[in-house]
Amino acid sequence: MGRAFGVLCLNCDYSKESLLGVGGLYFSLENVISNLHHTKRKAINDILNNHDVVEVPFGVNPEYSAKIYRCSKCEGLSSRFYVKIEYDDNQIYETTFKCTKCRTVLEMLDENENLENYSCPNCKMPMLGISSFICWD
Repeated sequence: MGRAFGVLCLNCDYSKESLLGVGGLYFSLENVISNLHHTKRKAINDILNNHDVVEVPFGVNPEYSAKIYRCSKCEGLSSRFYVKIEYDDNQIYETTFKCTKCRTVLEMLDENENLENYSCPNCKMPMLGISSFICWD
């Protein structure tokens, strides 16, 4: 089951809803892959079809879920589907993303990160708050 939450600025009208985890629609890697950019889909399918994907005892490989990302330049927040695959001899593929505004590589935030510590992407004031939190499937 996934989680969703809303972030809002207490100083201006900025608000953003984001997803975390994996809901029922994204129960399989194939469903997640279908929602990625075509270049990421191609790279992942190439690995899955042409390489030895590492079996992880008591773990999950490939790893995939919705994660929260932040742009260090314009401070924007976004939710993206993260995929990590270990294959062949210690090779690792991980999705990376760029900010849609400034093209800076986004940093993935820890899902337990307190977003209230970050500044608002709109007014740049340190006034973010959590407006809602739900489970999604």
